[in-house]
Amino acid sequence: TTVQLLDPAGRERGDEPGIRRVDSGRELVLQVDTPALGVWAVQVAGPGAVSVFQDQAPQPTATPLPTSTASPTATATWTATPRATSTATPSPSATATALPSATHAPSATATPAPAAVPSPPSPHAGARLRTVALWAAGALLGLVALGAGLLRVSPAGRAPAHARTIPGELRLEAGPDLTHDALLPYDLARTRRRGLTIGRGAAKTLWRLPAWGGWFTLQAAREGARLQPQTGDLQINGQPVTQDQGAVLLRDQDEIVCGPYRIRYSCDRALIF
Repeated sequence: TTVQLLDPAGRERGDEPGIRRVDSGRELVLQVDTPALGVWAVQVAGPGAVSVFQDQAPQPTATPLPTSTASPTATATWTATPRATSTATPSPSATATALPSATHAPSATATPAPAAVPSPPSPHAGARLRTVALWAAGALLGLVALGAGLLRVSPAGRAPAHARTIPGELRLEAGPDLTHDALLPYDLARTRRRGLTIGRGAAKTLWRLPAWGGWFTLQAAREGARLQPQTGDLQINGQPVTQDQGAVLLRDQDEIVCGPYRIRYSCDRALIF
């Protein structure tokens, strides 16, 4: 299965500043930090499923359109001239001149919707392509700008994760002997499990964390993800947590400190198209 990410200009985008590409062999994740305005698309040659996540962005404040203004100008002149006669009183004569004029500001001209940008021909001749529009901007959605977007492409037979998996992402921000791959965010839904272990105290663990002697578990809950401490020194946002306290519901941007390791949990409740 071949995947191409196309920007609004029809150019193919890959692993570059602002766009992160993580390929596990079974699943490809493309994350666009600041997508440009316009229609983005992904072309998939071969079997597979596409899931698109997008941060919520507020609509811009409406700008009032220019209104028509009328500026009438009127002047009046009145002149009286007495005329003396032998038998009559002077009769005034009056002349009134009105010069109304109105100036109207030009009304707002409707801006046509931008024309769709055609996608370039795919280099994979003869392959069946499926193009998925990711998001549009401007008049199409009524948004001025969009936040970071996350695109996940899964092969056939692997549907997008649902609520029965642990939501959110984990990112190792600090610790001894960390590699570049370890610093990338890990999508917890990829495990397709309701619970997992972190630390070296269990036989099967997501991250062993060899410089820390403890371990804890993460469980999927209706409210989100719950952390259950087991052994070892553990802090959440600077506050110590122990096994006796029970499970702790994680919030977006919570900081988990395990000895020399610092882990960031994020769950932005992205919109799913």
